[in-house]
Amino acid sequence: AIHLLVLLALLPAGEVVSIERLATFQGVSASFIKKVLTGLSKAGLVAAKPGQVGGVALAGKPDEINLDQIHRALQGDAPLFRCAEVRRRGVDPYAGDQPCGIARAFSRAEAAWRQALAEVTLADLAGAPAVAGLKQRFHRYLWSSDGGSDD
Repeated sequence: AIHLLVLLALLPAGEVVSIERLATFQGVSASFIKKVLTGLSKAGLVAAKPGQVGGVALAGKPDEINLDQIHRALQGDAPLFRCAEVRRRGVDPYAGDQPCGIARAFSRAEAAWRQALAEVTLADLAGAPAVAGLKQRFHRYLWSSDGGSDD
């Protein structure tokens, strides 16, 4: 999903790209791209333009979309560590009203991880020097008559 959104962030403003072109460029099936886009669309991160020359684009500015939003769009808000599931199985020796030290440690770690994700935007990723070559290849692929073959 992040690779897909970085590609969309590399599009010039107002441009869209078809699911088929994205799938071919990334070397995955169009059905996989559609599945990923469904979650991203429901979260308001991508927008579709219907029609024969339609396609998809970011629904917002790359500097307003962060990695935590993307993660939540596809994985939801459920905590990564679920002590309650362990307790229901009857194997947690720390069962009680207060979260155990393990749960507190994982909760702190997850909060730090989510904060770190929230600090990285698509603009950060798309503007990284290492992405310059990707941008050139993607643009050449999109606007060449042969699909951007490097041959």
